[in-house]
Amino acid sequence: MDDRALRGRRRRQTPPYHLIVGLYADTRADLEAILASPEGQAAVDDVPNFATGGVTFLYNEDHHVQTVTV
Repeated sequence: MDDRALRGRRRRQTPPYHLIVGLYADTRADLEAILASPEGQAAVDDVPNFATGGVTFLYNEDHHVQTVTV
């Protein structure tokens, strides 16, 4: 398959995600508490109003490393 055919094929594929939203908190427990709050629950309840194709929630933990010159 030549380059043009590959590019055309990629354009026709449906991407796995339409929108990604990043929510940040100090800990997973903090994030769960935020989502359980009245404001967080209202936001979660609103998701089906604009995410008509379904929703997948993914969680990860970021680890930040700071280098120090000695």
